[in-house]
Amino acid sequence: MGLLGLNVVVNKINNKATGGANQQSSVAQVYEAGANIGVDNLTEGSSLVNYYTENKSLAPFVLQNAKLQSANKIFLQDLICEGPIFGLIDDLGNDLILFDNAENNNENLKGLYLNDYPVKNSRNNSYNYSKVEVYGKIGSEFQSSIPLDRQKGLFSYASPGIVYSYNKILYGLIKNTAGSPVSFQNTKVHNTFLCLAVDSKEIFIEPPGVRFTTTAGTAAPKFNTSIYNDLVFEECFGIYHEIKDPNTDFLVITLKINALYIINNDGMTSHSAQFGVQLSYKQNPDKNIYIYHSVNGIASSPYQFDLVLNVKDLDKNLTPYVKIFNFSSAPGVTETKKYNSVAVSTITEIIDSKFKYPNSAYFITGIDARGFGGGIPNRQYNLKLLQIKVPENYDADVKEYNGIWGGEFDPLLRWTDNPAWILYDVITNNRYGLGKFNFPESLADKWSIFNIGKYCDELVPTFKNSKFPALKILVIQVNNAYDYIELAVPAGTVITEDMFQKGQELHLFNLQFTEIDEDGQPSIVYKSFKKIIREVTINVNNIYGGVVRLRLFNPFGLHKSCSRFSSVKKFVEEKKAKTSNEAIGILISELINDSPQQIVDFKNYILGQQVFSKEDAENYISSSGSAAQKFDAFPDLVEPRFTSNIYLKSETDVVNLINNISSIFKGIVYWSNNYVQFDNDSPKPSSYIFNNSNVKDGVFSYSGSSKDTRFTVVKVTYADASDGYKDKTVYVEDQINIKKYGYVEKELLGFGVTSKSQAKRTGEWFLVTNQVEQEIVNFQAGPECLLLSPGNIVTISDALKLTNRYGGRVIEVVNDEIVLDDKYDYIKVNDIISFIVPKKSSSIDQLNAEALAANQVTETQLNQLNSTYIYKYKVLSVGMDGSFRTKITLKTTNTSDDVAAEENVYTINPSTLWIYEQDSQHITTLYSKQYRIVGIKEVNPVEFDITAIEYVKTKFSYIDNRDNLAAKLLYSPEQDNQTIKIPKDILAGQTT
Repeated sequence: MGLLGLNVVVNKINNKATGGANQQSSVAQVYEAGANIGVDNLTEGSSLVNYYTENKSLAPFVLQNAKLQSANKIFLQDLICEGPIFGLIDDLGNDLILFDNAENNNENLKGLYLNDYPVKNSRNNSYNYSKVEVYGKIGSEFQSSIPLDRQKGLFSYASPGIVYSYNKILYGLIKNTAGSPVSFQNTKVHNTFLCLAVDSKEIFIEPPGVRFTTTAGTAAPKFNTSIYNDLVFEECFGIYHEIKDPNTDFLVITLKINALYIINNDGMTSHSAQFGVQLSYKQNPDKNIYIYHSVNGIASSPYQFDLVLNVKDLDKNLTPYVKIFNFSSAPGVTETKKYNSVAVSTITEIIDSKFKYPNSAYFITGIDARGFGGGIPNRQYNLKLLQIKVPENYDADVKEYNGIWGGEFDPLLRWTDNPAWILYDVITNNRYGLGKFNFPESLADKWSIFNIGKYCDELVPTFKNSKFPALKILVIQVNNAYDYIELAVPAGTVITEDMFQKGQELHLFNLQFTEIDEDGQPSIVYKSFKKIIREVTINVNNIYGGVVRLRLFNPFGLHKSCSRFSSVKKFVEEKKAKTSNEAIGILISELINDSPQQIVDFKNYILGQQVFSKEDAENYISSSGSAAQKFDAFPDLVEPRFTSNIYLKSETDVVNLINNISSIFKGIVYWSNNYVQFDNDSPKPSSYIFNNSNVKDGVFSYSGSSKDTRFTVVKVTYADASDGYKDKTVYVEDQINIKKYGYVEKELLGFGVTSKSQAKRTGEWFLVTNQVEQEIVNFQAGPECLLLSPGNIVTISDALKLTNRYGGRVIEVVNDEIVLDDKYDYIKVNDIISFIVPKKSSSIDQLNAEALAANQVTETQLNQLNSTYIYKYKVLSVGMDGSFRTKITLKTTNTSDDVAAEENVYTINPSTLWIYEQDSQHITTLYSKQYRIVGIKEVNPVEFDITAIEYVKTKFSYIDNRDNLAAKLLYSPEQDNQTIKIPKDILAGQTT
């Protein structure tokens, strides 16, 4: 096989030859043969010669005493992670990629950080670095390669390669061996000549525009190949390099001139450096290509350039190699004013394949060395990473669930930082999750993870300050024609137009709503919201105060809206929006425009939604909660309860990973009833009753934590998203219990936590749980334990703990009268008693079937997934039967379960469990305690061992909303001995 098409490229990006006020950048000079070069086709008509002749203007002409300068430009390719990812964002959370699949635009530079600083600033669009470019692919399965060809005949900078570093000086030759293979007059900075030698035939390719030094009548100039010999190679300490990778397409020889000039009476003048390259086969030395390259100019500082050889068609089986010579003469002893020092820096083998890297997100960054002192900067990318499966009714941008979910997932992958859906993806994904080990998605309980996902997305206050103080909310008015809220303006407060601006985001936090709790008593729940300001009406007297009335509409996600309304995407593209915030701003401006011109269907959909539900408006407690506008550069006043940002850089144990992710939302993952199921520590009703009559031997075993584990200080480490994801620590202390137990510290890793407020809540949750949920109970019970799962709440009434019986079983039911198992003098009319009765519940299989049949699952059906078997009733009448046992009649308790309770009162029968819940005269006294199940173990087919830990429901509103950690007292005749006293605010002295 002959030597095939060979490109020789002289190239150095941003090489400069400067003289006076002029400068030019050198570009590639390429030689190419398109066919086999054998004995019979070494002709001047070959494509090698044709291509060479056509590119006669590629190299710049030399300027008198040209100063040689070079600037390295490096293209760095960084593999980010599995794809598809969402793409780059700026430090404001602004999506920099809209619909162009992560191709290059200048806005992307806001998401690229070099040495910890963004290339382009988000707030003023100024640049911290110049001559930087970034290209990327999001990692889709069928993505194309990144096109980065910059000059004709060159490989793509996205091509992979292996760099061999030599950094070796090539020494000059003594005068009797020095010389040039070709004699010519210098006309350019770079001059390259080529000679092909196959067996005994040689052909010299004359470069266009070069005047050779010949005498009239003499033969045409020849290429002197004899100088490429071992003696010269040894004298100059040349470089020998074999092409090691058989897939190599280009060989890049980086040559370096350390110094090149002559000092004479005119000062510093030009000098010449001469290089030779021999390309041949180790197994066939009769086939050679000789390259001669000269450089002319002044180099007083290091100057580099590349010689690029296209070796695609070489027979790699014959072991091709290159030998690099220095043909320059060494200065003589008396030539002290001549400087010529040259070297070989690196040789790089390039594979010029357009790799697409399916399912791999990666970026290529082009960096000019002049901006970084010649070093390679550290690179960071601010990214929204993997896009994953989310419910079809979920708008991941604004974390809203619209309508009823039918169990289907969005046909498009979406980015979300909701840890519940991240966990579901890790468990079910068949490329990088458990699915790759043939774990079927159908075995994962998507219904319970849906409930947990909604709980994670609920907004909670951050208790931070915005640009202006928040105002108290007076009223929420829901009217189909005109919905609004009113804010109270204190006397003396000045209201300016920029405090509440149309089209801006409004944060409402700690609004209070009334609801009837499971005991039939009114209770308070807290809610927070994000809304968009539609209209602003200010009615304020600076002396007496006044009100600000705001009309609002619901926020919306750009990407979900574009999927639902094709007109929205078209509209945004027509407006040439570059970022998500810019696109959202355009859409909001159109929405608040009273004369809609475009996207009318979208406007009707958004403005036709209820801003607040009628139930919320009716149950809202006036003058509760506050509101303020969100401003850039100021922290959010509300945020999702749980978010996670996780970057896994190596393989990890899947069990540890699942446990770590579930820990973000205080959850557990377990296998039960042929499904992977999920639960978390959150407010929930009790599911079952245990008293001394339905546990083995009537005994509950209790234990508590030791004094050494009563932690009073916690340090939570998290990655701060507002400061380049640097590790930070939040410090939370319990000053009250420090006095009691001393300084007992615990360090926690906030896995996936990037918000300071969330890290703080994590520390508070740990301390509060550690201080108020100290008791562990263990007992054995019968087959009713099969109704329960880890995470369920159970109510325990222990006569030994209360020094009296406050629970038992039903002995007899006569008409409406229920006879209890003993005489209980403390039971009075209007007291509350709970009974275990059959109750409709949903299983995972039932929900799956319902979703398949009706394509929807109602909120009620979802709530029945972890259904309680407890119904509470008020005592209507109290009496005695003939055996002096207490008999009672019942009525409902005004709870949401009243209808079902009234229907199920007739299912109470002999042996039904009951416990005494509440004295109508002492509603703050408890006669039972709640515990959260942490383990269920089968002892035998009819006996199970349960371990549960104390459960205090009020801790959640305390942690999220700063509500009082109010305590109810566990009844005992000896109050000082049995009362559990919970401080109103155990974290009064918390600091960060």
